[in-house]
Amino acid sequence: MITLPLTVLFVQFAVTASCLDQIVFWSEVPILPILIFAAAIVSFVALAYFIGGKRLLQCDLNETLRNDALV
Repeated sequence: MITLPLTVLFVQFAVTASCLDQIVFWSEVPILPILIFAAAIVSFVALAYFIGGKRLLQCDLNETLRNDALV
């Protein structure tokens, strides 16, 4: 979550340094595709955690930690 404010600050700096009009720049930013991409990343990470947790809860944790073989 710390990267979002840092990214916004850097973009503000870059737009100011390049002498662009900030209103024109921010009106042209593709916000919807960026939000869809971010939602897809969060969804797939959540799915991976869900699948991993489901597999972990189905096995005997004591036996799994003793055995070095993959689950």
